[in-house]
Amino acid sequence: MSVSAGVEAATALRSIKKAHPSLSRLDVRILLLHCLNISLEQFIAEPALSLDALQADQLNNLIARRLKGEPISQLIGQKEFWGLPFKVTSDVLTPRPDSETLIELALEIFADKPPAHILDLGTGSGCLLAALLNEFLEATGVAVDISADALALAEANFEALDIGERIKTHCTDFAAFNSGTFDLVVSNPPYIAEHDRYDLSADVRDFEPAAALFAGDGYDAYRKLAKQVPSLLNPGGVVILEVGQGQAGRVLTMFEQSFREKGVNATSLVKPDLAGIERAIALKRP
Repeated sequence: MSVSAGVEAATALRSIKKAHPSLSRLDVRILLLHCLNISLEQFIAEPALSLDALQADQLNNLIARRLKGEPISQLIGQKEFWGLPFKVTSDVLTPRPDSETLIELALEIFADKPPAHILDLGTGSGCLLAALLNEFLEATGVAVDISADALALAEANFEALDIGERIKTHCTDFAAFNSGTFDLVVSNPPYIAEHDRYDLSADVRDFEPAAALFAGDGYDAYRKLAKQVPSLLNPGGVVILEVGQGQAGRVLTMFEQSFREKGVNATSLVKPDLAGIERAIALKRP
């Protein structure tokens, strides 16, 4: 089924959903509004609005790609995180609401004294660092990613959000970064075990970067970070990490041991996401 030029938007929505029941109505509507370049409010106000030839061709192309499993965020090229718009490509993980738990935890921890210098290890789209700098307006940041393509996208996002002048970027493996010390280190590292690869939905497994998803037994990246991060923190500094379901306890143990090996007893916090899953952990250097 193909949408033709001149068809009304509301009719196109119904026709596509009827022809492809596997597609959600929300997905079809997002793609339709993207092609029309209008808001939902405009769509509701003008249901008789019709697609021109270019818009119809674009919509047909996007529907075909969605049927093959390509994520909506990559199809429209953007995703909102912490109320901010981020450009998204297949070079980076799509920002997810679960990751906003890290921002919430940072705001709780630094409620009285904001961090001055923030490090984001494995920045991807840059969503974590950008959200933090949007809250901590006097802070500066450093973004690290091993992927030059990911880092270029993050830089574009930083510039679009008018915070580029406050951020330095480094293209390197985060485990090799050892420049400077910070009040806050954040990271959403790869934490899915290789043997769980085929438990993921196809739109994640087949279209998002494997290097940002998979990490050996699920803990390889945390092992590297645990050795590295304590030396990157200022006195009183905090590291906040995203963890997968059921990983919080083991990751905390890794980091607590690493801090002790450096003669420091770190205090820790765990924060669940909206689904009640322990999603963010924090360790504070005395």
